[in-house]
Amino acid sequence: MSRIGFVKLLAVLALTLGSNTLWATVTYQVGTCKPGPHNFPTITAALTATPPPNIVKVCPGTYPEQVVITQAVILEGMISGNSGEVIIASPPNGLVVNATDDLGDPIAAQVYAESNPGPISISDITLDAANNEVMAPAYVVGIFFQNSSGTVNHVATRNQMGGGGPRAQIHPAGAVGIWIEGGASNPAVTVENSSIRLFDSIGIWTQTNAAASELTVTISGNDVNGGFGAGVIANSDIAMGPGATTTVRDNYLAGGVTGVIAAATANGSISGNTLITDGTAIAINGDRVSISGNDIFLSSTEGISVNSALPVVQHNTITGCPIGIELNGFADGNVHSNRSEEHTSEL
Repeated sequence: MSRIGFVKLLAVLALTLGSNTLWATVTYQVGTCKPGPHNFPTITAALTATPPPNIVKVCPGTYPEQVVITQAVILEGMISGNSGEVIIASPPNGLVVNATDDLGDPIAAQVYAESNPGPISISDITLDAANNEVMAPAYVVGIFFQNSSGTVNHVATRNQMGGGGPRAQIHPAGAVGIWIEGGASNPAVTVENSSIRLFDSIGIWTQTNAAASELTVTISGNDVNGGFGAGVIANSDIAMGPGATTTVRDNYLAGGVTGVIAAATANGSISGNTLITDGTAIAINGDRVSISGNDIFLSSTEGISVNSALPVVQHNTITGCPIGIELNGFADGNVHSNRSEEHTSEL
């Protein structure tokens, strides 16, 4: 072989090896439920190991730690034998502030997906914030996605209570099950097939503080219960904040002061959900969110409260509410084809 040919062959081999290294899957395991060469005692140890993992599988058990994710990764709970519950719990001395939102508010997050391109996938894990010891003005948060794309699937959050975030809307507490904040990278996040309970402020919160939308979120197939537990009445099951485009569909929502609340500059849709025993099932304050095909039962005040002109409110069924749809002085042709029983207001 000529010298030129040999050099070309070396170049091809180098490129091939480099490509294989670049795209290699690095999988680590947390716990000892299955034998393997790369087992770690904590989730944090696995995430921060070298080389960085693409996949972290977590054995059943309780992990008292706060997890920070800084790279694209799949974090998933495992089933081993008859056990399949992976719980991230408060450390012995409680949670500490490990993040701030884009207004500088302090956050004590159990899982913090720090600003990065992602995507990040979190699945089959329970976030339990009991005994978190968080005091005002910090928020207690189960999962905090900040300017990161990803998916939350088959996750449970519970006992996100306490704290005292300055933007808590009704209660002095400031605890959130899943908080998704957008940013300049315009991330996309999906929350699906999950259970969010025992929170005392907001179940799922989407927002950013930009004038235009810098966040796209799909919230689908979840069970969010703001009234689950003795003495617990949360502010909102789902809050659609400013600067976000949020699709809320096919969820079961119950027990909040408000089932779904949308800010004046929120974008998106609320469709196909079942809402039961909220104070107000759906409240929208702007023109950019449509409400269609929802089944609403036994709200203590209104089924739907509309505080703006022009939004589409159609094909909803409202049962057992003192007020079916309250237009608050706004009359618009986009509100029609709704059905209400046992109400005192007009549709």
